[in-house]
Amino acid sequence: MSKINYAIEINTGGAFNNSLIGHTSDGYFRWITGRPGYDGTPTYPVWEDDSNNTHVWYEGMIVEGSMSNPSSTIDIIKSGKYGTTSSFNFSVENTNKIWNILLAQEVYLPNKAVQLYAVIDNKFWYAWPGIISNDPYTETNFNIQCASNYRTIHKNFPNTVITSVLYPYAKEEDVGTTN
Repeated sequence: MSKINYAIEINTGGAFNNSLIGHTSDGYFRWITGRPGYDGTPTYPVWEDDSNNTHVWYEGMIVEGSMSNPSSTIDIIKSGKYGTTSSFNFSVENTNKIWNILLAQEVYLPNKAVQLYAVIDNKFWYAWPGIISNDPYTETNFNIQCASNYRTIHKNFPNTVITSVLYPYAKEEDVGTTN
C-alpha cells in the first residue's frame, strides 16, 4: 500500500529564517503532513521528473485532519465536463504565535501563492496552484484559506435569468435565458 502525504508550499516573499514556524530563508513556508523525515539531507524525496527535492519540509505544523476537502465547480453543459478545484482550507499549529512572527517581519499572507503537492511513496506530484484568500487565527490554530488561481479566470455564470433590468446591454435573444 502506498504511503501518501500532502505538502503545502507558500511563497511569502519574506526572506527570514525561522524553523519554529517552518519558514525558510528563501521566503517559503514548506509544510508536510505526517512525519516522512524530509529534512534536506539524503535520502531525498523526488519531484515528478525524478530530480532530487532537496528542500526542507517541516513536519508537525499542519494540524492533523484539518485539511478540508476541496470544493469544486463544474459546468457540464457549457464546457464539456470542465471543472476546477476552487478552494480548500487547512490549519497550522499556532502555539508559536505564527501571526506575531509574521507581523514582526511585515509578511502578510493574503494573496500569496500556494502550491499543493500529493506525496506518494516519496515522490512529489504537483496537485494544485492557488492563493491565500484569508488567514484567521486563534490562540491554538492558524487557519489558512486557499482559493484557486483559476477562479479569477473562469468566473461562474449567473444563476439568475438575464433581464434587461439586470443586464441593460444584453442581446434581445439572450433575455430570459440563464446564461
